Amino acid sequence: MNNSRTKVLMLVLLLSLPVFAQKQANNWFFGNYGGLTWNTTQTVTATGIYGTTEQKQLSNIPDKVPGSSMSTNEGCFSLSDEEGNLLFYSNGVTIWNRNHDVMRNGTGLTGHDSSAQSGIVIPYPGSKTKYIAVCIGSNGQTTNEGTSNGRLTYSVIDMTEANGVGAVVEKNIPLINFNPTIGESVSSIRHANGRDFWIVAPARGMNSYLNAWLATPEGVVADAPVVSAFPPNTGNAETSTSGYMKFSPDGKFFAWATNYANQLKVGRFDTKTGKMSNGQSIEWRNAYGVEFSNSGKYLYVQSVDRGDVLMVYEFEDLLAHGEAATKKVRIPYMESAAIQMGPDGRIYMSLSRKDYMNVIDNPEEMYNLKIYRLPSIIAGTGRLGLPSFSATWFAIDDFKGTICLDEDAVYRVSSSTGKIVIDFDEGEGKQIMDVPANGEIRHKFKKPGTYLVTVELYGEAGTHPQTAYTTVYSCYLPVNHNLSNLK
Repeated sequence: MNNSRTKVLMLVLLLSLPVFAQKQANNWFFGNYGGLTWNTTQTVTATGIYGTTEQKQLSNIPDKVPGSSMSTNEGCFSLSDEEGNLLFYSNGVTIWNRNHDVMRNGTGLTGHDSSAQSGIVIPYPGSKTKYIAVCIGSNGQTTNEGTSNGRLTYSVIDMTEANGVGAVVEKNIPLINFNPTIGESVSSIRHANGRDFWIVAPARGMNSYLNAWLATPEGVVADAPVVSAFPPNTGNAETSTSGYMKFSPDGKFFAWATNYANQLKVGRFDTKTGKMSNGQSIEWRNAYGVEFSNSGKYLYVQSVDRGDVLMVYEFEDLLAHGEAATKKVRIPYMESAAIQMGPDGRIYMSLSRKDYMNVIDNPEEMYNLKIYRLPSIIAGTGRLGLPSFSATWFAIDDFKGTICLDEDAVYRVSSSTGKIVIDFDEGEGKQIMDVPANGEIRHKFKKPGTYLVTVELYGEAGTHPQTAYTTVYSCYLPVNHNLSNLK
């Protein structure tokens, strides 16, 4: 039926707080005392180097941040709070606080400045003030015992210590029982429950594995990883595997570049179980940097040392066809190594010993890419590496509104009859409600979870229900809030 009397429309899912982008990745420290911030931005004249040769004014480009105390050839990580205030940064060996001083007890971590991903940091589940820093040394770890300066370990940082600039309160706790030999790569992604995190380190060798340890409010389950095997005999016996591993923002997919092993490994990841599926290895010479677009649809892979080729794949096609993938774009000689998504949705590319960068301006447009060379935007200079972040900081939950447990979910509804039938998907069934004059239906969910809220017009048979997903987090840790699209 299509007359106005039988229409119910849920226009948009609102939040009780303004929608904003989280800013945990707003400050980058890398290379030779290199620093960038998105807390203040600039408009620059950039020169087209792929897809266009023209100059273009690019806005919202990060500003320089002077004062870094760190010089690192490759791996590094940094973290800011949800307002964009710098908390700390590290090369995997030393942690510096927001004042660029060495954090208390922040030396002697087990990373290395020539480890591809010497470290990554995640929130400590259940805490608003603690973080977990995971580190791995150069050439990785060959046994579960490891050497004192090369082990895969985690340390706990408490930002309430040292008058609010933070201190390492637990250090170099080994992650063990992996299979069989860890490389120089480590990544992380949020668990499907929205609270816990997976710490994932791939293992190199003739037969490769993913090892996934779970971090919960009770701590890191350091001795019981979930181990998933790639298909047999797809690996390379190289003693060093030095490339980046990344997850898509929704955690469904992963990509791991192995550089010296000359392979790109890809697959699916179950954020509920920690298991890999559809894992496969693709011959890829000197694959080093990898990054997903924000939608997770496209994968960018950058080689290093030999040719510096950048490839772009439609990831589902790559996963289905492997080396025979048809939906791909080859971009020759970018001079870069690591590639990293910025808070602005662009992908930034490191250039060794340069104070400028390359940037992919439109990573969601695979067949119409525009890559620009930015002018001098870095305080200091870049090297091979860029900061590693959990993909969670860049998560975009399509078709889901996200709120915290103590917030009101607000649904704006119009109804020609003045009444609606609504089901909040909490097991209590349908409720009849009058539509307030302002059209806003407010509801507080009782526990975390994802709910499919259904609204129907009251008193009119045959009308089509309107639905919207709402994801409710406990908010013990910062999460991204995003507006919803209705089905």
